[in-house]
Amino acid sequence: MSEQKTLLTDLLLPNQRVEDSVLCPVCHDIMLNPVSCSKCETDSCQACSSNACKCEAPFNQSHKLLLKLLSGYRFQCLNEPYGCPASLNYESVSGHFIECPFEPKDCPLGCLLKIGKGHIEEHMKICPSRVVIYIQRHSSLKPRALERLLEACTL
Repeated sequence: MSEQKTLLTDLLLPNQRVEDSVLCPVCHDIMLNPVSCSKCETDSCQACSSNACKCEAPFNQSHKLLLKLLSGYRFQCLNEPYGCPASLNYESVSGHFIECPFEPKDCPLGCLLKIGKGHIEEHMKICPSRVVIYIQRHSSLKPRALERLLEACTL
């Protein structure tokens, strides 16, 4: 998964209006695993709950109405730029991000690109590093032959 935090609001499928009541007062994103303060009833993400209010009361699962509102949202996968076509409902977002088959991986040939798991084989056919590896394996080539090889490579 991406090293930089991506907001759920950034992953909403088009034409969805975000209700203020589903936004966490701490991170200002759509609440993920919402909880509610048992004293003041402030809702927040479970991860943000320690900064959500000053009551120091325990947090409980959020109200069913909030959970129902959240269940109506649809999201694209975080790995959509890497080829994931998934359209996710709120309940499946977290689990899908953990198990997405398109999660980007480092190129196995070392070209420094991130490639979706589903595209690694395709990438390896055109990876610029494959030429470098080939040249390293055939370093006994004479300079002119090496020059012709490089000219023949179409990347």
